[in-house]
Amino acid sequence: MNKLVITISKKYDLSQNDILNLLKEEKINEENIPVSVFNSELSTLETIVKYLHEEYGLKFSEIGKLLNRDARAIWNTYHKSLDKFHGKLKVVDTGYVVPVSVFTLRKFGVLEILVHYLKDHYHLKFVNIASILKRNQRTVWTVYSRYKKKEQNE
Repeated sequence: MNKLVITISKKYDLSQNDILNLLKEEKINEENIPVSVFNSELSTLETIVKYLHEEYGLKFSEIGKLLNRDARAIWNTYHKSLDKFHGKLKVVDTGYVVPVSVFTLRKFGVLEILVHYLKDHYHLKFVNIASILKRNQRTVWTVYSRYKKKEQNE
């Protein structure tokens, strides 16, 4: 890997750090968040921020750019998550993942986006989504309905 980085560095007149940063950004932009990390103790946004910061070592400004949010809000969200949940998020391979890029739409809440993605992309039933996200089934139905109403008003 190091030889490849040096070769690309010379060929395109980039520093090795620039190349490694580009590779890191590319991986994160394509990265998915495993659905198993969501829990009943943290909000959806708190979970996403905690996962991206602790698993990938992203700065709050980088997370803010990825999620189309202010870095100060991301910092605040992360510190709230530390008060509520101690330790690492549990990652289990459920086969369900959500791309980070879907959370950039500010018109919808992050839980609305998550539920919509699981419902429409994986065709899961509300009871299954509720079980995966550790939320009440009626809450999941309400959140999905809210998303659909907002979507129709576009």
